[in-house]
Amino acid sequence: TEILSIFVRVAEKGMAGSTGELASITTEVMVTDMEQRFEEVRRAIADGGNEGKVTAREDLAKEIDHHLKGIAQGREQLKGQAGAAAARRLDRVRVKLKDVVNANIIENASKDIAKVLGDIGRLSSKATGEGDIAEMQMVEDRLLALQLAAKYAGDLGLDKELKDELKRVETQIDGHTGRFFTDLRMRGLTPEDRGGAEAELYSSVRMLELVSGADKAEKTLVEGLNLIDETTKE
Repeated sequence: TEILSIFVRVAEKGMAGSTGELASITTEVMVTDMEQRFEEVRRAIADGGNEGKVTAREDLAKEIDHHLKGIAQGREQLKGQAGAAAARRLDRVRVKLKDVVNANIIENASKDIAKVLGDIGRLSSKATGEGDIAEMQMVEDRLLALQLAAKYAGDLGLDKELKDELKRVETQIDGHTGRFFTDLRMRGLTPEDRGGAEAELYSSVRMLELVSGADKAEKTLVEGLNLIDETTKE
């Protein structure tokens, strides 16, 4: 979109062909590059490999934010008949960005989080230093991407879908934490198990913070640590 703006200004000063012609050509190049980039990201997310990168969705959410701002600027530059065709092309790009956000950031987020919550005890132990922490980092990536996308979901017509998904994720984390606390009260902890319980609590609280905010997360953390103290058997 920066290139598009430059070409439009050049054309307006009579230094090259018509604004419409240059805008259409430049928009086409920009759109092709954008589509190729998003296809690469989509494949990386689908494959799960991504060459060890654990911020794929967060980076995607940031890129889309950047492109949406550029599209808005581009449309402002392309006002009038000369840039009408290129402006319509940019509108079609917005539709594609909506599909990318829905498919790679919103859809199945709650299902993916549910799978992690079902195995968070083992994953949290790894996060304390006993193994690979990539899976927990990918969860954080997923939740950060949701929060970033929330800033422009309404602009893409995805506000309801994103809010509903965030609510489902929050409900899942709250449910897991509630069951975890109930289990502590019923069974208690041995001193040997305390470290694992604390790791699980911290992992759950971090997820809650990314979805519900710091205040709720801090309250849950204090409640959990107090409960661990009370239920640890000497």
